[in-house]
Amino acid sequence: MTDEVKNQVYQILVEECPPGGSIPMTRVGEILREGGVTPQSLGYGKLKKMLEDMPDVVKLSSKTTESGLGQVWYATLQPRKSKKKKNKAPAPVQAPAPAESPAPAQAPASAEAPAAAETPAPAEAPAPAETSAPVEAVEELLATMDRDEIFFPVAAQKHVSAFLLNQPEAALSRELLEEIQENYLACRSRNGLVPDAAHNSYGFPLERRNAAGNLVWIYISRSTREDGAPWYVSFIKEEAEGESLEPAYKTCRPSAALRKFAYLGNGEAFLRDLAEHVQEEEWSFEGGKPYAILHRYITYTFYRLVCQDKICIADDGSFAAFNTGLQSRRLGEDVFAYFTPSGDNERSPWRFSCFCSTDSGDQGERWCYKKMFSTKGEPEPATYFTHMSDLLLDPDCNVQLSSDHIFHDNCNRLPMDLLKKECSINPEAMELLEQIEATGSERQRESLFERLGDVICNDFDLYALLNERLDSALKRTLKRVRRNWKLAVPCFFPTRNVMSMMLPIAFKPTGDPELVLVCERTRSGDYLGQTILALPMAYVDARLLCRPGSEWLNTQRILRSDDDWDLDDED
Repeated sequence: MTDEVKNQVYQILVEECPPGGSIPMTRVGEILREGGVTPQSLGYGKLKKMLEDMPDVVKLSSKTTESGLGQVWYATLQPRKSKKKKNKAPAPVQAPAPAESPAPAQAPASAEAPAAAETPAPAEAPAPAETSAPVEAVEELLATMDRDEIFFPVAAQKHVSAFLLNQPEAALSRELLEEIQENYLACRSRNGLVPDAAHNSYGFPLERRNAAGNLVWIYISRSTREDGAPWYVSFIKEEAEGESLEPAYKTCRPSAALRKFAYLGNGEAFLRDLAEHVQEEEWSFEGGKPYAILHRYITYTFYRLVCQDKICIADDGSFAAFNTGLQSRRLGEDVFAYFTPSGDNERSPWRFSCFCSTDSGDQGERWCYKKMFSTKGEPEPATYFTHMSDLLLDPDCNVQLSSDHIFHDNCNRLPMDLLKKECSINPEAMELLEQIEATGSERQRESLFERLGDVICNDFDLYALLNERLDSALKRTLKRVRRNWKLAVPCFFPTRNVMSMMLPIAFKPTGDPELVLVCERTRSGDYLGQTILALPMAYVDARLLCRPGSEWLNTQRILRSDDDWDLDDED
């Protein structure tokens, strides 16, 4: 293991545990995951083995539990000298190569990392849009807020907390850090980062406003350090109402973009209107919410169109429109959503008018289509891939499981029968499963599953059993894919701007899929099985590209009980 990797791990851990202090192995795993490091990312199958290979960073020890049934491992952070670097003159803003994949933003401690100014910069509007850097330069900015790429100093976090939450000394929660990451990705994907020549930096606004209703802007600058992250959060600004350079729908989360863009009226009526215009399709699961699939589809299609700058707005501001990507029921023509301006007192700039196409039977819809077509032409549909090979999985490539993330963060998606069988070797895990089955509170279930994830990752025997079962099921699936390439279903995740492949995973002899493994192609050419999904979640993600024609992924195979999953989960 290289000194660079060891220093990276040390910098992540020292924020939570000073040298000489001990923390449970479970907490070590959590801290490293939040910092973007997992044993699998460094070529290890287990956290304990990885830490054993860096004795100059941590020292491992164990204690017997009070019940005497097992041992709890602890890690003691060792004192570690850091290398001093000479300061260089500030470098001009340059765009580094895009990172491989986004990871949650996290702020590791580092005595040498560039820190934000002690006194926040006075509130002022960012540089006007016309002074923006060339699009080519902005496109090369980092595609992630991974802590290895953009360092987020604790001082800068506290400035965000002061501006946004009115809590000057508070560090940011993991949820808020992930929200900031999403805002960054949304701005970057549409070249919306605003350059600030005076401070040699780029800025982006947060979707969430503070108590005064003002926007909070975060600015990143090029680091002058020879090691560590090439960029860092340099300063924070508060922006008064009316100064924003970006419409709200361009800076918010994907699930909220359409609502920010236009007033849609009754949500179910809006979806029913669309369903009646387009070719017949099952837009909800049996017993589930009406049009749940269609809601997810149109929401994320709109977000993708925003990122690709394909929302059509008349030069005189008389209408706006976008291509829904669906075909009309009559002749199979493209269906467009048409909007008119809202009143001055309404929150959204547009108001939904109708769905229209060249073969619309309604006179008003035909008039809207003709006005749109004669003024701007037909808006383009969203696109998601550039090569046909993106839609196929190569079964001869290796698939590495991101087991820590799967078992720690998504153990609630594993089949309950599987959990009960394998967790029988751990009394604490079995007790948690019993509590999960007994409670009717969704919030309590989430909390219990979080604790279960901790137990699984801290019990190496249990972790190994579950990993072996998942790996065996994956190998069986890959054998089937070699004989039937259609089993691997392509999907697209808008928040990460990446194509992935979904594989059905079955643990029972019947071969019926019980969950879905999402595999992402890495730079090496192999795949990373990064997360697991329930069948409804997998279906709505696949539907964004096209109507799934897979023999295993269809609405008839998804049971009513499966529809309890949150279809807006963006993992």
